[in-house]
Amino acid sequence: ENFDGRILGYTVIGLDATPAKFDVTAAMLPVHDDLKVSFVFPPSGKVEITASIYIQTDSPRALTFGLSTADTSGYASLGAEYENGTFFPTGTDGEQHEHRWYVTGTAGDSEELWFAAGANATNRFDLYWGGDSSSVADGLHPVEYQPFVMKATALPSTVYTG
Repeated sequence: ENFDGRILGYTVIGLDATPAKFDVTAAMLPVHDDLKVSFVFPPSGKVEITASIYIQTDSPRALTFGLSTADTSGYASLGAEYENGTFFPTGTDGEQHEHRWYVTGTAGDSEELWFAAGANATNRFDLYWGGDSSSVADGLHPVEYQPFVMKATALPSTVYTG
């Protein structure tokens, strides 16, 4: 069976929910126990992981997203190659941001990966997800943030990595 393009795992957190926030620190940490994706590697053993979350910052600093094989009980890096600089604002800024990783494994093996974040300075980035209709006029959360989405998509065996 051809798995190319098939969504193998999908997580959406924050639908019709009180907005949630994570203060990024100067260490890589899993953001929340629920911000993860579980999947089984396809026959090609190649998967694209995509995560989407809202970023807010008050100064130009570097933000890094990564993948952890452990939940918030302790960060366990999938590898340094999966810890990538992802956002470097020019000043006070906020936006919905999407990040991607190319992950390989053995066909048929199960995997569970948590979304992690870190920055070169503490208290410079906040990550938000979720919202409900009551948050629109809320002074603390004047907008409804998009839900957090993380998915694993099967890739073909003919991925060029040149």
